[in-house]
Amino acid sequence: MFGRNSTGGAILIRSNRPEFDSYGSLTLGVANNNATSVDGMWNQQLSGSSALRIAVNYQDYEYSTKNTYADSPTAGMEQKNARVSFLSEWDEVDLYLQAHIEDWDGIAQPVGSIGIVANPLTGELCSPADAGSTRCFDNFGFNDGSDDFFAVSVNNDSPHKSDGYGFIAELNWHLNEQSTFTSLSSFNDLERSHAFNCDGSPARLCEGVLGLDTQLFSQEFRLLNELADYTLTSGIYFADETIEQDNLNDILRDFRGVLPTNLTATFIYDNEIKMQNLAVFSQIEVPVADKWMITAGLRYDYESLEYDSIATLNAVVDVNDLDGVVVPFYRVTDEQSDNGFTGQFAVNYRYSDISNLYYRFANGSKSGGYNGGFLSSEEQAILANYGKERLNAHEIGLKSFWPGKQLRMNWAAFYYDYNDQQVFMNQASETPQMPPVQLLENVADSTIYGLETEINYQATKQLAMLLSVGYIPHAEFEEYVDPLGNSITDNQLPFTSKWNVSAGLKYDTSLASYPLSANIIYDYQSEFYFDQNMNPYARQDGFSIVNANLKYDVENWSFTLWGKNLFDTEYSQLKFDLSSFLGMLEDFKGEGRRYGFDVSLQF
Repeated sequence: MFGRNSTGGAILIRSNRPEFDSYGSLTLGVANNNATSVDGMWNQQLSGSSALRIAVNYQDYEYSTKNTYADSPTAGMEQKNARVSFLSEWDEVDLYLQAHIEDWDGIAQPVGSIGIVANPLTGELCSPADAGSTRCFDNFGFNDGSDDFFAVSVNNDSPHKSDGYGFIAELNWHLNEQSTFTSLSSFNDLERSHAFNCDGSPARLCEGVLGLDTQLFSQEFRLLNELADYTLTSGIYFADETIEQDNLNDILRDFRGVLPTNLTATFIYDNEIKMQNLAVFSQIEVPVADKWMITAGLRYDYESLEYDSIATLNAVVDVNDLDGVVVPFYRVTDEQSDNGFTGQFAVNYRYSDISNLYYRFANGSKSGGYNGGFLSSEEQAILANYGKERLNAHEIGLKSFWPGKQLRMNWAAFYYDYNDQQVFMNQASETPQMPPVQLLENVADSTIYGLETEINYQATKQLAMLLSVGYIPHAEFEEYVDPLGNSITDNQLPFTSKWNVSAGLKYDTSLASYPLSANIIYDYQSEFYFDQNMNPYARQDGFSIVNANLKYDVENWSFTLWGKNLFDTEYSQLKFDLSSFLGMLEDFKGEGRRYGFDVSLQF
């Protein structure tokens, strides 16, 4: 019920708070891909009621993608983060303050080109299995010349810069033994500039910059009443967010003066989006007899959105001046508002000392907005306004724990019914040689249902075992035709695998009377599609990732040898379909094998 409304529920992430003690830690790490890291923390007790905690993190690394284009800078990122927090606990009042800052600077990960054209002269296509190999090209006859999955050849002079800071203030006032009033305030500011190359080649066919400046302020007041017969939480939430976008997309620059002017323009966007959210909520938990617990909650939201999208073009008007001139393109302004109720109802039944059975129904919503990314016409800019997404979610499950056997088993079945689901749509343009139409659309309804289980078993004093399995046999769009007339009815939802499996082993022993532990984790994800069209070229085959670490503790020192993606599995994080435009897909490759060594000192 708390915070901003969402369809999937809110995840509360809390950093470690100050403790009433004085201690610290320092971790130094080195890894392949020229990676180094530093993590430091100091906790200081200031008095009997106050404490301070300072944490810093530094990382410097290169990506595992290998760019063979000699004139491109080395791709990697330097990340600097710091956080300071303060806690005071008095008789009736607790005060928690936190401030954080981040500074990221580097060159963005280079993308690959998955060419799908067997013969650029005839337009004959490669098979999906062959796409991206040295036998396939883009529309201009390019491939990277290597069958090494992690090798690319791209003019990736794509700097990334992020600067952010924020504050949190939490006040808890214990009115009496049963009631607590909470005030939670936060402010976050982020400025980001991210350059990109989307053609995946040395040519200048698709490049740009995504600029962002956003500020978000939120305030929540809650009152908790823990009485003998029930627990009641009520509150009010307010959020105010401003987003300024300064985006640029440079199209087919190498063909300026050759192709028509409308095909070789630079699109420049200046968008301002303002959003406000006001909500009131209440939730009650009532124990019934000895074995039942009933939870019910209700929330009312009012949301408003205003946007102003201004676009200009840099276009060639004189073939003797390929730098072009800037001309107005469009301006679209509008506003929208929405309101409504959401809520939840849950029943928990403890039918034995080891097992609990539960059912939960919840409905939530995700705010509408304006997607002002890449828009190639005023009509698209008008369609970039999208509405609220709604979800009705049902879940029934069983949680069991056998202390004597050190065995924990959780089972659940779920059914999600989406209304007006927000899905990113990528469709070929009706105009040949133009970039695809990219819109965030409400695609009517979709349904997801499945099963999941998690088993934790302490087999021996030394050996612990973990297994979790997710099975989603159905995740499809209901009847829907997109704005260009393409039907995606019964298509599989993007990024949705039928099977997700995770298994792990942890073994604890000793060496020279000091603790030694080994961990290995296996993750499997079955095949899925990256877009709503179920395009066979934008399909990710099922893949497995194995991670492991070995840790040795000697008094205040810890030594950890770790590895991620140990078998160098080849997989993509995203394949973006530009086949109708460039005859290729933009390939964001997953990270390859990483391994490193960390040394930690507790003091």
